[in-house]
Amino acid sequence: MIGLPLIIYEYYDALSRVWSEPEIQAAKKNEDLILILKFSDRSSIVQNELRKAINEFLLQQSIKNIRVSTLNRLLPANSLTEAWEVGKKYGATVVVWGEDTGVRIITRHLNIKNINLRRGINTIDDTDHALLRNSKLYSEFVTTALPAEARFLALYSIAQVRASSDYKKSINIINNAISSSIEVLTPYNIAEGYSRIAWLYYLNSEAGKAEKYFYKALSVHKDHVLSYVYRGSMYQRYGRINCSISDYTKAITIAKKLAKENKGINQRTLSDNNLKDAMKYIIVLYSRRAFLYAGLNKFDEALKDSE
Repeated sequence: MIGLPLIIYEYYDALSRVWSEPEIQAAKKNEDLILILKFSDRSSIVQNELRKAINEFLLQQSIKNIRVSTLNRLLPANSLTEAWEVGKKYGATVVVWGEDTGVRIITRHLNIKNINLRRGINTIDDTDHALLRNSKLYSEFVTTALPAEARFLALYSIAQVRASSDYKKSINIINNAISSSIEVLTPYNIAEGYSRIAWLYYLNSEAGKAEKYFYKALSVHKDHVLSYVYRGSMYQRYGRINCSISDYTKAITIAKKLAKENKGINQRTLSDNNLKDAMKYIIVLYSRRAFLYAGLNKFDEALKDSE
């Protein structure tokens, strides 16, 4: 009985291939489209579970103007350019794609509307389990943990895009996305969500609420670099210089450790871009800290940071 859900899925996959998939509609004005591509040419299990999880959340939260569509297109996990082109073709806000080999699942998310957002591309790379097809473990992972994680990342991306028009609604989306999946989300992604909420509060002059959410982020993941960077920036703006220096120092220490491990500040070892990401933050933070030291007449410390 273990493999029965997957057998049923495979049966419907076979039927679905009898008919050609209708062309999906491009995103309408004021609509955010989440486009989910296939993960395997053998099955649509992952694709269907992701769509189901996101749609259920949108219905429960009464969130409007977000549409989830699936596309019968398969791309390798590293096909960033192709995913971008598909997303632009349909006017999507987020494209979700990846690979399901039966023993490993890689899920990628690309924020099409704002590629400059640091979390514009996210990865769920499950290598901790032997995900054998038709096994109970694979079935539970694909129908529970993976959809919850993917749902959070997709909605998180949309919340960032919508933040400029209504930051409070964006905060609600992120908070609800976290709370609905908190049992299966990684500590890093929970911290990422809380840190983004904190930053949105800070940008809208609600420093007290921002500080509260930075604390929540670091309580979940004490090495979340961006929480220290963002909070340090907030402290600097409000004249809490020693607090700002302390946060920048913590961020530098963590980023240097990650760089030595060939990891980016997202804690993952995936490509040379992650190493460059960590090094970029180290250079910027040394510069910021040097400026603050100089303002305190600590010129020796400022000079060391400038070297």
